[in-house]
Amino acid sequence: MSYVYSEIRATILTADGPMSLYEQIMDFNFQDGLGAMPQATLTLPRYRTIRPGVRKAYTDLIRDGDEILIEGLAVFGGINRGWETVLHGIVVNPSVKQSIQGEKSSFTTTLQAQCFGHVLQKDALAWWMWLGTAFGVQRTRAVFAAEELNTKPHQIVFNYMSKMLNLVSNWGMAGRPLGDYLGLSLSGLDAVAPMAMSFSTMEGTFWSIIKSVEDAPLHEMYVQTLPQAKLSGELTRAAPKTVGEDKAATTVIMRRAPYPYADENGKGQLGEWNALTLHRLDGLLEPIGETVAYRDSSRVKNFTMLYPMINYVNEQMLFTMGWAIANPESIRRFGYSAAKWGTHLIQTADEPSVEAFSRKLSWRVAAQFNQLDKAYYAQVQLPFSTHIRPGERILTDYPWGGPDQYQFHIQSRALTWSPTAGGRTYLTLDRGHLDQHYRDPSYWVEGLTPTKITWNKEIYPRLHDQDIPGR
Repeated sequence: MSYVYSEIRATILTADGPMSLYEQIMDFNFQDGLGAMPQATLTLPRYRTIRPGVRKAYTDLIRDGDEILIEGLAVFGGINRGWETVLHGIVVNPSVKQSIQGEKSSFTTTLQAQCFGHVLQKDALAWWMWLGTAFGVQRTRAVFAAEELNTKPHQIVFNYMSKMLNLVSNWGMAGRPLGDYLGLSLSGLDAVAPMAMSFSTMEGTFWSIIKSVEDAPLHEMYVQTLPQAKLSGELTRAAPKTVGEDKAATTVIMRRAPYPYADENGKGQLGEWNALTLHRLDGLLEPIGETVAYRDSSRVKNFTMLYPMINYVNEQMLFTMGWAIANPESIRRFGYSAAKWGTHLIQTADEPSVEAFSRKLSWRVAAQFNQLDKAYYAQVQLPFSTHIRPGERILTDYPWGGPDQYQFHIQSRALTWSPTAGGRTYLTLDRGHLDQHYRDPSYWVEGLTPTKITWNKEIYPRLHDQDIPGR
C-alpha cells in the first residue's frame, strides 16, 4: 500500500468574521450512519494568536451556533480527489479541558460540530404555543393543505419539506432560511390509492413529522453530507447554499430499502441493490489494522407480514385477512420469529386490492430479511477515505486477503485524524454475502412460502404440520 498523507481543515464563521483552522487542529473525530446524524469533534489549543503578543481563548472567539465547515483531503497511490466536505453545520458546546501529567498541566479546547440535520431534530412546530392558538391555526392552514393526497410517500415529504424549509422553520442564520442549507434526494414506493396525511395539524420536530411517512422497513430515511451533483433520488432539490470545493450540503435522503427483495410472484429482485455505489477494497484501498467479522442469528425474521393502516378498520381484522410469508425451515432452526408492520401505502377499502398489495409488500420485506442468519457483519479499518459513505456497498476479499469475494452494505462510518497518526476510516458493515449470491436473485427467496391468514385460525400449527412427513 502506497499511503502518502491526509489532512483536515475547518472554517468557522464567527461574529468577527471567518476563522480558518488548519495547523491548529490537534485531533479530529467524525461519525455518521443510516441511524445517526453526522457530527464531529475537533480538539484545538486553548488560545489563538490574534496578532503578535495578543492571544485569546477559543471559547471567547467561538460561540454556540456559529456555522462550521470541515473538509478532508487524502492522497495515496497518486490519487488525489481534492478537498471533500465532511460536515457543514453548527458549533455546539465549546469547552476547555485541563490534563495533568505529573507536575505538568495542559489545556485544550474541544468543539463539537453538528450537521444541519440536527436543526431538524430540534426546531419544532408548536402552533398553539409559539404563535398563539387562533393565529397559529390560520398560519398553518395558509401554508399546508388540510390533507396532502398522493400515491407517493416521497412526494408528500418533498411537498412538505419544500414549504417548511423556507416558510415555516423558526431557525435562520445570517438572514437565510433553513432551506438554503439543506438538499433533498427522495425516492419511494407507490401506493395503490392516495394517502392522506394531515400535516396542517401535526406538531413536533420537523424530523419527527417527516419520519412518520418513512414506512420502515420498506423505506430508509437519513441525513448525509453530500455533493449536490450526486443527488440521485426521483425527486431532488439542491441546496441553494453549497460549501467546499465539491459543492456539498447537508442532504435529507429517503430511499426504497436497497436490499434484495421479492416481487408479488415471489421472484428475487436485485435492482435496488445493484443501483448502490460499489467500492472495491483491493489494490491501494484495502483493510488495514484490526478487523472483526461475525454472524448474528438474532436478526432473523422468519414470519413476515405488512398490513394497511386504515383508521376505520381495526388491526386484528386487517391482520387476519392478509398474507404472511414464512420460512418453515428457519422456524425449525431458530424458532418462530414473527414481524409485522403497518404501512401507510394502502388507503383503500377495496378488499381484493388491499389483499393483493399486502401480499406484494409482505413478499418484498420477507426477502429483505431472508438469509440474514448466513450474513456476515464486520468492522473494517481503512486508510482515510471521505468518499466512502454509509448506504453504499463494498466488494472485498473475505476473510481479508482470502480467496473469496464478498459484498457488504455500509451501515455507518467513523473518521479520525491527528497530525501524528494521520487519518483512518472505520466502517461498520452488514449483509455480507458471497459476491455470487448478489448475482443470483433466487438465493434471496430460498425457503420462503406464502401463507393465507384466515379468521380465528392459527397459522403456525399448519405451517409446522405441512412440512413434517407423516403429519
